[in-house]
Amino acid sequence: IREGRVQVLVVDRIDRIARHLPTFLEFIDLLRRANVRLVSLREGIDYRKPWGKLVLYILGALAEFYSDVLSQEIRNKRLMDAANGKLAPTYRFGYCKGDCSACTDPNGEQYCPFFGGPDQRGSYFRMAHPIESRAVQMMFDWYAEGRDSYADVARRLNEAICTLPDGTEVRFRTKGRVGVTPPGRFDADAVREIVSNPIYTGRVTYAGSTQDGHKFRQPREVFPGQGLHPALIDDFTFLKAQQIRKSRYARPDSRANPARAFPLSRLLVCAHRHGPLRTHSVGQHRYYMDKVCQLKHGEKHQPHLKAASLEAQVREIVGELQLPEAWIRR
Repeated sequence: IREGRVQVLVVDRIDRIARHLPTFLEFIDLLRRANVRLVSLREGIDYRKPWGKLVLYILGALAEFYSDVLSQEIRNKRLMDAANGKLAPTYRFGYCKGDCSACTDPNGEQYCPFFGGPDQRGSYFRMAHPIESRAVQMMFDWYAEGRDSYADVARRLNEAICTLPDGTEVRFRTKGRVGVTPPGRFDADAVREIVSNPIYTGRVTYAGSTQDGHKFRQPREVFPGQGLHPALIDDFTFLKAQQIRKSRYARPDSRANPARAFPLSRLLVCAHRHGPLRTHSVGQHRYYMDKVCQLKHGEKHQPHLKAASLEAQVREIVGELQLPEAWIRR
């Protein structure tokens, strides 16, 4: 159009041009300046006449209105699906649709032992992928031990081998993105996305989007799964992993560079000042100390307290506690 090679533009309907009114008007202005005639097959109106121009602008506004209403309906539908326990219709690592006879999963052909066989879904909306589900369980188990970082888990998973029931050995791999990136090796980002996702406990998350189409990255709602997809891990393992994630927020650690744990931090109280003790480390040595008293040289009443001896005393006392059986079950 800008090069002057178009004389007539034919569309099926006006809303096929755009469903955003400013964009629509900008394009119509481009047609006017290039002296290009606009023909809509369904409306059949001459848009060069005043009445036709009025109808054109009204149809453009209605197209945007319809688009906004449709977007809202789609958001409501996805919210209702999440509330009813259905995962979003996107590829989720660890799960598949179970349509083995007509599988289109990126980790299906030449990877999944059920590919091409009878459908496995049954009553599930999504079933556990026979190989990916193992990878998810290994990720959570390793991370919940507290010794591995995201990168450590990714490295161990890339080195691990999955043995299928028929004895075939395969390497774990990501799902990739359909039409964008093929399945490949795990990295720290992939492990973090999986370890932080509550869908693996059988729940369903909903993030949603704004009216202008901007998608929220973090889930805003978490719903019970209604049994439409199996839980790959238990709640205790998931909560333990989230506690480790939270404790590492300000100080990431790994096997090569482990963090020094101070389990009694802000639990011990100075008997002199009645304030919580802080932590301090020098080399491989850990201490608890009252920082305020240390700063006031006239009130320095005790040296740094060795963390190992204090923790041993507390461990011995706590180990003597007897919890009722009902508390343990709860």
